[in-house]
Amino acid sequence: MKTLEEWYDLLTPAISIRVKDFHLLGYREIKPEHIWDFLTDVKWVEKPSPNLHERVNDIMQMNIGQLMEFITKESKRPEENTHTLDQALVEEVLQNTNEAEAHEERDSVQDSFSVEDESKEQYQEESKIEDTTEEK
Repeated sequence: MKTLEEWYDLLTPAISIRVKDFHLLGYREIKPEHIWDFLTDVKWVEKPSPNLHERVNDIMQMNIGQLMEFITKESKRPEENTHTLDQALVEEVLQNTNEAEAHEERDSVQDSFSVEDESKEQYQEESKIEDTTEEK
C-alpha cells in the first residue's frame, strides 16, 4: 500500500492536466492542491486504495461543479479548514456565477427591447403606408 505522498507523485501529471483544463474554462485560481484535497477528502474516503487506473480516471472525470461545491463547503468552515483553499478562488467562483447571471439577464432584456423595437418599426412603416394612401 502506497502512502498519499507516493500517490501524489504518481498522479501529478494527471492532476496538472486537469488543472490546465479548468484554467482553460476560466477557473484560473484552481491549484493542484485543490484537486488533491477533493480527491483525498471526498472521492477516495470510502475506497482509500483504488488502483492507479481508477485514480487517474477519477481525476480525468472530475467536473468543475464537483470541485467548486467542495471548495465552497470548505470555505464556509474556516475554523475547521485544514486545506490551502484560497479566498481568491472562492471570490472568483462567486464572481463568475454573478457575471453569468448578469449576462443572461442582460441578454433577456436586450431580447425584449429588440422585440419592442421591431414592433415600433413595423408600426411606423404601417403608419407611413396609411399616410401615403390617405394622401392619394
